[in-house]
Amino acid sequence: MDPAGGTAYVTLGTNQLLSVPYAISAKTSENVSGTAGNLAVYTGTNTLGNSFISEVPGSLNVIQLGTNSTPTTTAFYGPATQAYNTIFEGADARGYFGSFSGAPSEVDFGTALANTTGSIHLSPQGAPKFTITNSGNVGIGLMGPSTNLEIEGDRGTAVENIMVRNTGLGTFPSVVLRINSNNTTGVALFGGSGGGLNVGDLLGVGYVPCYASAFTVSSDVRIKKEINYLGITDYDKYLTEIRNISSATYRYNWENETTAPWLI
Repeated sequence: MDPAGGTAYVTLGTNQLLSVPYAISAKTSENVSGTAGNLAVYTGTNTLGNSFISEVPGSLNVIQLGTNSTPTTTAFYGPATQAYNTIFEGADARGYFGSFSGAPSEVDFGTALANTTGSIHLSPQGAPKFTITNSGNVGIGLMGPSTNLEIEGDRGTAVENIMVRNTGLGTFPSVVLRINSNNTTGVALFGGSGGGLNVGDLLGVGYVPCYASAFTVSSDVRIKKEINYLGITDYDKYLTEIRNISSATYRYNWENETTAPWLI
C-alpha cells in the first residue's frame, strides 16, 4: 500500500471481502407489522407476531395480559420451597403472595417483613370489609379492630350481624367459650328446640350456673299463660302468703357502709 496514494506497492494476493451478518440478510429483510403496544414474539421460524402481553394504551407502566376477545391465564413459577412474589410500591416492599410462612403446600397472602405497620384488607368495590392488622386483630366491617375479633354492623331488631346456623337435625348451633388452655372447661350458648337461649356445658347436655352483678327480668304478657286477675276478696289471701316470704337486706362485696343496702 502506497501512503501517498501512488503505485509504489507490491501485490501479495487477493481475497474476497466478507459481509457483516446484517448485510448478508439485508437483501431479504422486510418491514414487520404488528399491533401497537403488544410485545413481539416468534410465532414460527423467522416469523414475528403479537404476544398476549401489551402495554395498556393511555396508561403509564401498566401491563395487560390478554384481551376480552382472547383472555389468558398466568402462571407463576418459583423454587421448590418458599415460592412467592413480592409486591412493591416504588422501592418499598408492601406485601407478597405465594408460599412463604407455612408449609410448601400452603398459600399465603400477607404483608412484607419490612412492612411493620401495614394491614391486609379484603375490599369489595374498593371498600375494606375484612381487615387483619399488623398485630393480628381481625375486623369485620371496620378497618381498625382493637381486639382479637371486632365486628361492626347495623343496629336493628331484625338485623343479624352474627349467625350460627344449624347444619342438621338433632343438633343445636352453639357458641363455645373455653376458659383453660387444654380446652376441657367452659360453657356453651346454644339454641333450644323450642327457641330461646340455653347455657350449658361443652357437650350441650347439662346446665351451668350463670353469675352476674345484677339481673334485669322483664315481665311480658306474651310469654305467660293462664293469667287470672285478682278480685277484691282475693287480696287478703295473697297478702298472707306474701308476708310468709323471707326478706333480707344486703350489700355487694365492693360496697361499703355508706351505700344503702339492697332489699330482697
